[in-house]
Amino acid sequence: MAKAKKASTSAASSAGDAVDEQLARYRSMRDFKVTAEPSGGTKSKKPEALPFVIQKHAATRLHYDFRLGWNGVLKSWAVAKGPSYNVHDRRLAVQVEDHPMEYGGFEGIIPRGQYGGGTVMVWDQGTWEPHVDVDEGLRKGSLKFGINGTKMHGNWTLVRMGGKAAQEGKPNWLLIKEHDDFERGPDDPCITEEMPNSAVTGRTLEEIATASTHVWNSKETAGEGPAWYRDRARDADAASTSDKAASKPAAKPSAKTTSKASPKQAKSPPVVPAQIEKLPQEKLPDFLKPQLAGETTAPPAGDEWVHELKLDGYRVQARKHGNNVELYTRSGLDWTHRMKPIAEAVKQLAVEDAILDGEVCVLDDKGLSSFARLQASFEKNEKHPLTFFVFDLLHLNGHNTRPAAARTQSPLA
Repeated sequence: MAKAKKASTSAASSAGDAVDEQLARYRSMRDFKVTAEPSGGTKSKKPEALPFVIQKHAATRLHYDFRLGWNGVLKSWAVAKGPSYNVHDRRLAVQVEDHPMEYGGFEGIIPRGQYGGGTVMVWDQGTWEPHVDVDEGLRKGSLKFGINGTKMHGNWTLVRMGGKAAQEGKPNWLLIKEHDDFERGPDDPCITEEMPNSAVTGRTLEEIATASTHVWNSKETAGEGPAWYRDRARDADAASTSDKAASKPAAKPSAKTTSKASPKQAKSPPVVPAQIEKLPQEKLPDFLKPQLAGETTAPPAGDEWVHELKLDGYRVQARKHGNNVELYTRSGLDWTHRMKPIAEAVKQLAVEDAILDGEVCVLDDKGLSSFARLQASFEKNEKHPLTFFVFDLLHLNGHNTRPAAARTQSPLA
């Protein structure tokens, strides 16, 4: 038994170990004679090969961060759709600030509220070889180079756009595949869809977000030490989850494919008020894009409006399907593992299917929401009770409640 648990723990932490190795390798690539970036460690020699990395980044919007190591930093472009092997595709690449070399080895979570908050994956990595003078190419807006990665190969060009695009706050470039043996036609599969997972750990974005073993604090990049840390408690939690899953007997396949419960699991149909029963029927939707607050010149007037204090927390959408509950952030990241008490409370609701829109908060001694305490709960593992303020019911037991009037009474009340 002890041997089995040890093997499970080792498997659960292997991805974290791979990320540690990546971070150490990228730190060793930095040339501290050229860059003023703080090392957080001992100096090392400049590597012979120039590093290249693409990080898949689920922040406000999903995009791909294209990075070329040069002079001890990562020259960086945000490519919304990711690279394409089709030579006729011109992928918009918005140049952003240089990033620390060590960041190229990072795969994990950037806390919400910090620059680039979201989930980061090392989608591809390898080396690159300039075909022109790099400094001159960056200055003139035309950089040609070869890539030798795990997914990206061949010759590529970055061209800075002119005209109105040149007047943008951040320079707009185009990432273009050149003609060579690696190019693909318009009917060939897109590389980002064909190979969506991490080049280092093989994980999906959802698996990286769920594990949360590595955290990068953007606000610490100017400090003396590394900006990232590894949460060993998450490793142990992942191992425990793996042990529990392995100990459960495999489910027996059903003779018929059906969505109905077996006789032993059959329940009385949930009671649905007449108002909701008249609403349109629908299957339980996936994540629904939340409505966000907008600015107005004056507050609304009239008896139909109620004014209340703004909640200072995390916008969360709870999706309940039977005994399964998922909690999503406003950008669609699965944070169920981070808010287990909320998930357990939603599971107890006397409904089969529901989608709830609300705000998860931590209340201070006066009963007011405290964002500082909420952040401390997630980033520093401080123990503060979470409260889920539900302000909208988006789906209930096969009915689309979104067209319903706000005064329609719900069985959740």
